[in-house]
Amino acid sequence: CRQARTLDRVAELRRLFARITAGVNDPREQVLRCLTFAQRQFYHHFAGQPMQRHNLSVLDPLAGLLLGFGRCGTVARFLVDLFECNGLPARLLLGACHTSAEVLVNDRWVLADASLYPPGIAPQNDAGDLLSIDEAAHDPHALDRCPSYINYHHEYIEAFLRQYPEADAPIGKYLRAPVLPSTGFFGREFFERSGRTPGLIERHRKMGTPEDWNRDDNFGWLSGADVAKLQALATPTIQRPEQVRRVWRSGDKLCWARPYTCDPTQAIRYRIITRQTPRAWSYDQLPNGGRFEVEGKRAFSSRESILLKDLPEGQWLTIMAEIDEPRASNWFYLPSVEFDLAQIESVMPVPAPHWTGDRVTSG
Repeated sequence: CRQARTLDRVAELRRLFARITAGVNDPREQVLRCLTFAQRQFYHHFAGQPMQRHNLSVLDPLAGLLLGFGRCGTVARFLVDLFECNGLPARLLLGACHTSAEVLVNDRWVLADASLYPPGIAPQNDAGDLLSIDEAAHDPHALDRCPSYINYHHEYIEAFLRQYPEADAPIGKYLRAPVLPSTGFFGREFFERSGRTPGLIERHRKMGTPEDWNRDDNFGWLSGADVAKLQALATPTIQRPEQVRRVWRSGDKLCWARPYTCDPTQAIRYRIITRQTPRAWSYDQLPNGGRFEVEGKRAFSSRESILLKDLPEGQWLTIMAEIDEPRASNWFYLPSVEFDLAQIESVMPVPAPHWTGDRVTSG
C-alpha cells in the first residue's frame, strides 16, 4: 500500500487503460480487454484476503494489482476504479456471498466479473450482448452458460488448514468442495452468516471523483457511496461435482473414480464423450462466451464404469459428472480433464492433488 501511494494512481490507471485498449475505440471491446487483463493478473485466493492496518481490506487499486491476489471484492474494486478513472461509469455489486463489478456500456449496465470466469470469458445474453445484471436477476441461469472458475481445489488448501486448524470446522468443506454453479454466488444458503438477504443485490456507486480518491489512503472506498438495491431471483447453491480425474482399465471395462462432492450420497450421472482429436479449448483459453459443451460422440452411463465396447469411437475421452438440481430443473456439470485412451493403464491411479492442470494423458 505504501508503494502504491508513492504513485499518481489516477495517472497510472489511465496509462494502464491506454495500454490495455490500444487501438480499440469500441467501449464493449475496451471492457472485454480490461476484464481479460484483470482475470489474468489476479489470483483468486481460496482463503486469503490481502489486508492493511486496522483490519481493513486492501482498497487501493494499484496495491491490489501489485499484490496480484485477492478475493472477489479486491478484483471488483480494481475494475470499478480502472473504468471510473477512464470515463466509463462503474459500480460495485454485492450479492449474498459474492462481489462483482458493473459497467455502463452503450447505455446498458453490464456485468464485469474477473473472479468467476476464465480469462476472456464474460457472460452474454441470447443476442450476443454482454449480460446485464437485470437480465441475470430475472434469469439467473444465464450466468451458468459460462464455466465458473474459482479455484477451490488448490494444492495448498490442506497446508492452509494444518496451519489454521480453527478454520477447518467453519469453512473446510467449502474450501475442499467443488465450485458452485455461477448462479450460486448470487443465491442463498451459502455462508449464511454473511447476513445478506438472499436474492438482494446492492449496487454501490462511489462518491467523489478520481482526483478526490487520489488523495485518500483507501482510494475513496471509505468515503461513502450511493446505494441502490435490486431484487434478484435467488437460486439454490448446491455445488457441482469436481472434475473426474482418475480413469483406468479393468478387464473389458473403463472405470473412473467418483469425483469429490460435498455430499457423498449425492446421486451423480456420467456422460462420456469421445473425439478423434483433442478438444479445441482449455480452461484458460476458452473463446469469449464459451460454454461447457464438449463436441464429440456420446455415451451415457449411470455407473462409474462402462464396457469398452460401448464407448463411442474416438481416442480422446471426456467425462461429465452431473447432478440434478430439481428446484432449478437444470443439470450442472463440469467437463473432466481430457484423457488419451491409448495411454490409460490397467491400474487404478493414486489420487492426485485437486489442482492438476487442464489436461492429463494418463490416469
